[in-house]
Amino acid sequence: MLKYFKSLQDGLAAVPESGALTEQSAYEAIYKSRFESEACKKMHLISAAGANSSKIGYQHADTPAKLETNQVYLIDMACEYADGGVSDIARTFWIGDKQAPKDVKEAYTRVIIGIIGYERIVWPAGSGISGYDMEVLARQALWKAGLHFKHGSAHGAAQMADNE
Repeated sequence: MLKYFKSLQDGLAAVPESGALTEQSAYEAIYKSRFESEACKKMHLISAAGANSSKIGYQHADTPAKLETNQVYLIDMACEYADGGVSDIARTFWIGDKQAPKDVKEAYTRVIIGIIGYERIVWPAGSGISGYDMEVLARQALWKAGLHFKHGSAHGAAQMADNE
């Protein structure tokens, strides 16, 4: 995936105004790269640029947005392997030659603070406390700034953490 991200960044730098790259063309490049190289038997993929990156479960329509410099870009992909294994990679990053605006940096900093705090949580097995109960801890840094997001933290992984 790192090679794909690097080629995407290089491609945007080479043709920033042409509109040559879209959510669809990026989707196709990721799908081909990941599906062919990692033996995925089934894949779910989201490729979303700009404001579309904040839409839960977004799928580009007949007129996919252009990938332009100086905007947020989201890739969210799940791959089911023939041996039964599953992987899920979600990456949101800033593409462009300028730094992300202060509000974007602030939001992402607060998200990472929440993730770090969430990963450090230890609760007693068999206590009845679930991942759903812990969402408030992952969101504290955002809420302190008046921010919120409608997606579950950690793609719902924490909800299953006490089902061992």
